[in-house]
Amino acid sequence: MEWLGVGAGLNHRLGNTAFLVRGTGNRTLLVDCGFTVTPKLIKSGEVKSITDLVLTHAHADHIGGVEIFAFYNRFVMKGKRPNLYVPDELFAEYLWNRSLRGGLEKQQKQGVPFNATLETYFKVHVGKHVRIPGLPSFDLFGTPHVLGMLAYGVHFLNGVFYSGDTTSMPRPHALANFHDCQYFDTEDDVHATFERLRALPADIK
Repeated sequence: MEWLGVGAGLNHRLGNTAFLVRGTGNRTLLVDCGFTVTPKLIKSGEVKSITDLVLTHAHADHIGGVEIFAFYNRFVMKGKRPNLYVPDELFAEYLWNRSLRGGLEKQQKQGVPFNATLETYFKVHVGKHVRIPGLPSFDLFGTPHVLGMLAYGVHFLNGVFYSGDTTSMPRPHALANFHDCQYFDTEDDVHATFERLRALPADIK
């Protein structure tokens, strides 16, 4: 795993939480793509290597870089369509119609306008159990974040757990837990807090 950022949505210094997983056969998975992520990938040249993308939820610090990522692949990479993995059709519909459609839908080809779809930019794969040749397999599972919002964590079957943004606690028996955490309490917490994580049993910590 190569972390591209580990900060909160408002922390520009540490960048939006996202990471790369490099596999064999030139496969590279990007997990989350917030608004600080794509500029960093373009600057480093890493953006060209990304073949696969998974998103945990539709907040801008996790998907705010997807529009530029899609345009970069379509125009700079001459129509490259990375694989996009979504847990279900509802998440795909929400992602397109509530978040991406406004900037990505209206396109033209040889002067003829057309309405693009999510499939214009990505090869969309639907399902909670993801098996990608050359990359670690993983499962997507629902997590509590903001009430009523579709949010997911990523459980790599090699034992690595990534919570995404959530109020829930880490899963036991994982090889490694990368868990969302905020360092302060609020009246309406939508993230796990440091105090709650610190109070976990020693075997989970």
